[in-house]
Amino acid sequence: MSANRRAGSKKKPASKARASGTKGARSRAARKGASGAKSKRASTRDPKASLFSRLLRLVLLLAGLGLGLLVPWTLWLNHLITTEFEGRKWDLPSRVFARPLSLFAQMPLTASQLERELEAAGYRRADDAGQPGSWSRSGATFDIHRRGFRFDDGFQEALRFRLTLADGRIVSVRDAVGTSLGLMRLDPAEIASIYPLHEEDRTLITIDQAPDLLVQGLQAVEDRNFKHHHGLDPRGIARAAAANLKAGRTVQGGSTLTQQLVKNYYLENDRTLPRKVNEALMSLLLEWHYSKAEILEAYLNEVFLGQQGNQAIHGFGRASEHYFGQPVERLQAHQVALLVGMVKGASLYHPRRNPERARERRDLVLASFEETGLLAPGEAATWQARPLDVVAAGARSSNRYPAFLELVRDQLQRDYREADLRTEGLRIFTTLAPFEQQAAEAAVTHGLKQLAERGLDPELQAALVLADSDAGEIRALVGDRNPRRRGFNRALNARRQVGSVIKPFIYLLALEHPQRYSWLTRLEDEPITLTQADGQRWAPANYDGQSHGSVSLLEALVRSYNQATVRLGMNIGLNELLRKLQSLGVTRALPELPSTLLGAAEMTPLDVTQAYQPLASGGFAIALRAVTAVQTADGASLRRYPLRLDPVPQREAIAVLNYGLTQVVEQGTAKALPGLLGQSVTVAGKTGTTNERRDSWFVGYTRDRLGVVWVGLDDNRPARVTGSNAAMPLWAGLFRQLPLQSVSLDLPEGASWRWVDPLTATLSQADCPGASQMPFVTGSEPSTRSNCLEQQEQDADSFWRRWFDRD
Repeated sequence: MSANRRAGSKKKPASKARASGTKGARSRAARKGASGAKSKRASTRDPKASLFSRLLRLVLLLAGLGLGLLVPWTLWLNHLITTEFEGRKWDLPSRVFARPLSLFAQMPLTASQLERELEAAGYRRADDAGQPGSWSRSGATFDIHRRGFRFDDGFQEALRFRLTLADGRIVSVRDAVGTSLGLMRLDPAEIASIYPLHEEDRTLITIDQAPDLLVQGLQAVEDRNFKHHHGLDPRGIARAAAANLKAGRTVQGGSTLTQQLVKNYYLENDRTLPRKVNEALMSLLLEWHYSKAEILEAYLNEVFLGQQGNQAIHGFGRASEHYFGQPVERLQAHQVALLVGMVKGASLYHPRRNPERARERRDLVLASFEETGLLAPGEAATWQARPLDVVAAGARSSNRYPAFLELVRDQLQRDYREADLRTEGLRIFTTLAPFEQQAAEAAVTHGLKQLAERGLDPELQAALVLADSDAGEIRALVGDRNPRRRGFNRALNARRQVGSVIKPFIYLLALEHPQRYSWLTRLEDEPITLTQADGQRWAPANYDGQSHGSVSLLEALVRSYNQATVRLGMNIGLNELLRKLQSLGVTRALPELPSTLLGAAEMTPLDVTQAYQPLASGGFAIALRAVTAVQTADGASLRRYPLRLDPVPQREAIAVLNYGLTQVVEQGTAKALPGLLGQSVTVAGKTGTTNERRDSWFVGYTRDRLGVVWVGLDDNRPARVTGSNAAMPLWAGLFRQLPLQSVSLDLPEGASWRWVDPLTATLSQADCPGASQMPFVTGSEPSTRSNCLEQQEQDADSFWRRWFDRD
């Protein structure tokens, strides 16, 4: 039984077994049927729906990734916008100005000189001088409308005045109602700029300085919905797209002013999709952070409006000065329209290169102004009738005088860093006189051409320095035969032997010893041999190859005798000469060699000018300067460079020497000069020639102008030049264009004029044979009387004796 239970427990009844097998079979069949049905449904699903599902998942994935990248990128753009815009600081070039022209009655001035000064300062000739910066002329009378200008001593308002000339002088200066004006000062010419390294030129303005017509007109033409959009203008984009599609080409842009600013200020000028996305995002961010006024002001200063050489003109402030010679606040409607029109294409509508196209664009903008109510009905036609009124191309050209600008920079770099000169927008006031600079350039250019026509080397180079001797101010400077060429500046950097122009300082030393020397002192012009420091023997000869025996001090200077000068110099002392030159302002070290007595010492033309300045001023040493004052960009005074006079000891000796240098011109090595000048005027001067005729020098001065000219070859080859055949004609070519006044021969205390007999070195009288009047330092005049003078005194004494005896 138990076995049966065990067996029963392990084996099912047959009926149950069958039932269980049937149910399992149905279950497996059901699962198989269900699986088959599911497989059948899957095989009949839409393949497009499956693809869409996959794409949707991909898009969601990419969107997630894009959002993950966009958020930090937008945050970075936001940081860029806020940091650069809030801390925006444009690099501003320094402006360099000429000296202002001061006008007053009896001032020497010709009509031609005045016209050239006005042209250099960017004044525009007109039928009526109704606008600041314009002038008109009727015969000898000029109507001039002076511009307002901030000088170092304060702001000077615009003013219209009338000036009359006659016989090379100003007769009167009167205001508009006829009241006489004591002094009228014109605003100075802008002669150069010291640009940032990226060569962008701009003058910053505030939105309050801009005329309302400019602010509103810019929006009317470029972005009429500017006040209402948030950086992007969908309607403007759609409108531009429709217009371009209709025209089949790009005829209209859809960018807002904000987008244009972002593109110009932050982005490169490429046309890629990423740049467009950045532009859109940054425009939205800019509008989010800043007001419309702030955005518009930045636009007014950033927009590109033309090219001047290598410099890009940015902003309406500089464009106004460049094209019209006016500050932006003084622009008239037709001038505003021209500049607004140039926003679309500064090169395409450039008023000097494409005047007709520029005028068409300007007139179209004026019509737009009228259409939007910015101009009254019919007013656009009035302005469209006006010419472009653009000033001459050279009136505001940059760096017209590169040699002078180099001198300015040299002097400024003692007080300012180069980075400050390039970025801080300094206003630099200089001593340059535009008319005199132009005359100097013409003298060099035409003079060298004439020398070549006379058979001299056509490669001759030249340098010229012109100074106001009384003020110590450089008025003109030329450093190359092509004055506008930048490069080696010979006026500042050409160290050449000076030849005989050093001799007057030896004679000055002699005249400072009145117990030993006067003009009548005899010198021996005989061969002399000296041993140099290197052991070589030196035997100077005269230019004509002859010795002249016993000559007077005056004759030795006038004829430029070498042997007599060397003897005199050795008697006085070579070291004395070097100390004298140093006391007169020459800082360059010169060799302590006997040959220095004849100018075998290298100096630049500027060095020579400095040495002669105390002579030309009558005994007042002044360090030559090219800069008078420096201001910040907004007109605050930074530094002034005032005139500093140092009286030279024994001024009476300089006054006596000046007479001797006038005799060099009247009867000596420069006696051809009066004929070259073509007018009767007393000039003091000295020629200089170096060995083998390599260098030609001439130094000459009138009452208030000192000029130094050098001519030679850069490689120092013999050039067949002398002081009188090369440098002197160039000097004359300059000075005959200037108003000339005879050099002053007034004598200070300690010197006096005396009549003498030069042959016997005795005192004489005006009516005695061979008598000559010349100056003497007190104590150096002759003590003995000539036979003629003694006879006259005896005759006078006899006359009075007879007169009294008769009584």
